[in-house]
Amino acid sequence: MEYLLALPVLNTILSLVLLGWWVTIDASDRGSKTPVFWGIAVIALAGIPAVLYLVYRKKIGPRRTSPGRKESAVGTVFVATLIGYVGVLVAPPDPVTAGLYLPVAFVVGLIFGYLLIWQGGVQFIQSTR
Repeated sequence: MEYLLALPVLNTILSLVLLGWWVTIDASDRGSKTPVFWGIAVIALAGIPAVLYLVYRKKIGPRRTSPGRKESAVGTVFVATLIGYVGVLVAPPDPVTAGLYLPVAFVVGLIFGYLLIWQGGVQFIQSTR
């Protein structure tokens, strides 16, 4: 049962690493001179630089290529980690139950992430603006 207590912590670490990885890939594709700096900053400072990067990336320039399979896979798993957080938030407040809800929410998040990233959900949302 002790491993259930570690799941939310592992989910947090995984989501920060994936977000940092995505920022590095995106910054590199946009021609940033410091893509690795952005990725490490996102991981080290708990995701706060990701918000700054989203504002700054328009100044870097447009993407040179469309997102590849690796970037799409990272995005899918990142969406799953975010949905995992939702599972923890709706769980009763004891840590064991939160640890039980997290894997289920993560799997649901993988399905949602697949539909959003791989099946054109992002383009559909952007086209409705």
